[in-house]
Amino acid sequence: MEGEGGCSVMDVLIRNARRQSVFRAYTFPYMDRPNLAVLTQTQVIKVTFEGRRATGVELVRAGKHFRIGAGREIVLSLGAVNTPKVLMQSGIGDQCALRSFGIPVVQHLPGVGQNFQDHAGIGCLWEHPEFPPPRNNAAEVAFFWKSQASLETCNRIKYTRGKTVTDC
Repeated sequence: MEGEGGCSVMDVLIRNARRQSVFRAYTFPYMDRPNLAVLTQTQVIKVTFEGRRATGVELVRAGKHFRIGAGREIVLSLGAVNTPKVLMQSGIGDQCALRSFGIPVVQHLPGVGQNFQDHAGIGCLWEHPEFPPPRNNAAEVAFFWKSQASLETCNRIKYTRGKTVTDC
């Protein structure tokens, strides 16, 4: 929690009494597959094309540029900011914006990179006559607060199913 603090239903995945990341839960079990390579400390720069057919990606790792070809398809899953960024760096987006940066247009799609909206923040307090049903996350509800009014952000967390943790 940033700012003054508040309450939140925690959305985490717990397996064998330990929190698991998305990577640990969905990718790690398949790391032994020959068609999967996970490159850490690597940044995708752009999608490469032959005409209008995507053929691979360009990336940077340890200061060196690489190209990786794709046999069938390319799936970009870089988040709300980086997915349109990479698409536009690849020549997919509004042609006027692309040309203003000297990027050759592969496909004019004026919606790429437009209408970005951050999550709306709505402060609220809710009460429930009974404790919420179990959600298998080891911390059903968390309360974030500042131990001193002079602090800018919270520094304490209290879990309904756990202990108080400092330095949140």
